[in-house]
Amino acid sequence: MMKMTKKLLSGTLWLGRGAATIMGLAMLLALSVGLASTALAGTGVGARFNLGKINVVNDATTALQGSGPSSGTGPLLEVIREGANTGSTLRVENTNTQSFAPALQLKVPTGKIPMTVSTNAGTAVGLSADELDGKESFDFASATNGKANDADKLDGRDSSTFADAQAGKANDADKLDGLDSSFYLKIFSKAADADRLDGKDSAAFASATNGKADDADRLDGKDGSAFFSGRTYIITNEIIGNGPGGLGEVRATCDTGDAVLSGGFSGVTFATNNTDIVKRSFPEDPRTWLVEFSDNGLPNDRHSVFAICADFPPLR
Repeated sequence: MMKMTKKLLSGTLWLGRGAATIMGLAMLLALSVGLASTALAGTGVGARFNLGKINVVNDATTALQGSGPSSGTGPLLEVIREGANTGSTLRVENTNTQSFAPALQLKVPTGKIPMTVSTNAGTAVGLSADELDGKESFDFASATNGKANDADKLDGRDSSTFADAQAGKANDADKLDGLDSSFYLKIFSKAADADRLDGKDSAAFASATNGKADDADRLDGKDGSAFFSGRTYIITNEIIGNGPGGLGEVRATCDTGDAVLSGGFSGVTFATNNTDIVKRSFPEDPRTWLVEFSDNGLPNDRHSVFAICADFPPLR
């Protein structure tokens, strides 16, 4: 009985050691495979797609297929770039040099819009199209500076319906405004006489000689009263001097609205001698003539001045 018990215990321990060895090998294999899978992630068919890394797959197509959101017009795949860093949000590059190697292929059902852009989007740089509104380039006329180089018709008419011209003028015409030449005067392109000028009778115009009106109500918008009448008059004035050695001033002033033309020193009354000296004689302002003198006579002498004035309306 004792021997049997020892054999049973010995067999049990052997089985336990074997199971532990097998479990250890299994765990080691799992760790090895896991590490290998992590190292190869993002490379090859069936690998995981890792963000922030270059993922490589050859001789296969990677597809994202689905129905998209069940409500609204949300996209199946959305790429949004945020932050202040510059650069494009998505770059699609094809390095293949074969004849058909587009970087982007858009396929939609017949009559559907292949692509949309935002309302205020700018112009795509370097973009060329195969057609414009479904038409090839040969469907459009060639142009220079925004104008067709040549046309088959002008305003729907063939060139034969227009008069041949030289220097921009018709060589000849059968009628003018539908009227024959006999309806027009032939005096150097000017009528010899007419009943009206610009629809007005001759009575509406002033009589003139050499292109100037014989008489006018105004000149440069001014009435005749604003101009010099040609008439003049003289104004005089005198003062009593202060005596020998004094300096004196005497003025003669024209009427309001008139202008002084000239003037001067008239002389001295009651003078015991004629030794007064005129210092200056000039127009002080547009209406006044001023004389400055050195008074060398007696205190009661009278010193006088005159001014010649132009008479403007109202006249004297």
